Amino acid sequence: MRLKLSFKCYVCALLFIFSGGVLAESSVNGLNVPAIKTETPYGKVREIMLEHGWRPYHGANALPCAPEDERCKGRPEMQVCSDVGLGQCSWLWKKNGKIVVIKTQDDDLFYGVTRYYGR
Repeated sequence: MRLKLSFKCYVCALLFIFSGGVLAESSVNGLNVPAIKTETPYGKVREIMLEHGWRPYHGANALPCAPEDERCKGRPEMQVCSDVGLGQCSWLWKKNGKIVVIKTQDDDLFYGVTRYYGR
């Protein structure tokens, strides 16, 4: 049990770092990200991104999808997903050399997008 709790704390810490540090909020003007309504289910967000020419991007430091986590199965763009708190996930998308992070929480509902500054 202690090992599982430690892993959850590790994932939470990574989410904090990625959402506030490495993935610092910035304007997405000029990135041609389609307009997506808040709380749109990620499955629909994924369809919208593909329709607008964005492609899933697998980051070099992406965490592996946990075997029991249905949210990220078959979705190579998953950067990190947490199973604690709000259940936030970060999804990477690339188009014309630009990479963005789609952010979801609460059963995979869209809540924002930022420019990605990692690799």
